[in-house]
Amino acid sequence: MFLLQSSSLPYENQTITLDAIEELGYKWDDFGIVPFTEEITNIKESYDEPVVLMGSCKAIRLTSLYPQLTPGVFFNEETFNVEAWVNGLGKEMLNHDTEVTTFGKLLEQGFEDDVFLRPVGDLKLFTGTVFNFEELKEWWSNNRNDSDNPAYRIVEDTEIVKSTAKNITGEWRCFSVNGKVISGSQYRKNGRTNHNESFPDPVKLYAEEMLSRWRPHDVIVVDIAQLPDNSFRVIEFNCFNASGWYKTDRAAILKAVNDYVLENYKCQ
Repeated sequence: MFLLQSSSLPYENQTITLDAIEELGYKWDDFGIVPFTEEITNIKESYDEPVVLMGSCKAIRLTSLYPQLTPGVFFNEETFNVEAWVNGLGKEMLNHDTEVTTFGKLLEQGFEDDVFLRPVGDLKLFTGTVFNFEELKEWWSNNRNDSDNPAYRIVEDTEIVKSTAKNITGEWRCFSVNGKVISGSQYRKNGRTNHNESFPDPVKLYAEEMLSRWRPHDVIVVDIAQLPDNSFRVIEFNCFNASGWYKTDRAAILKAVNDYVLENYKCQ
């Protein structure tokens, strides 16, 4: 059974997903999160089959508080972080030259060349971005957040990952279950947003090769980059439950996920 946080999805995106779920004949329900709280609304005390949430990063984080939501999300902090990815795949990671630092250290030390910065973990404290030093100072002045909630807290000692900026000619998103890529699509070309159904076989084969070597979960979303020499690298892994679909085949992906869940999970 699929649970959708409709408030986190644009209407058109929500409609396409629901159409795919209903086309497959699966059950679904809507859930919400009370603003400024840790409370998920419109969930039952128990379900007669395993459930899978699709919604925001906050929903992923809160799932652990509700044991009836099983498996709920395909995520764990130990493997969904940059250090684990580099340990698993080494130089096949686009940003294998990572350095863990903090905003405070980086702002104090400064830097000359453009750098790529992203959170250490995968729950999108902020979006990974290429900065020059002046851009980072401006971003910092607008985004520093001394919240008591660690999910929103961005302060001087917040750990981040720094790496050199890379030249990328194409980027694809791949949805995989048990190491097999079910569907994929391009979302960026030559640095510009370009959502289309292009999914060349070499991209799929490379993604499956990497997933056969190491993966953070059996249900996973992996982004692949093409470099100017036409070689490929893994950009990052994403949690299925909060990933954008782009132009992928949602019905095929949802069927693969549903089959996996029914085979591997039981209700509590």
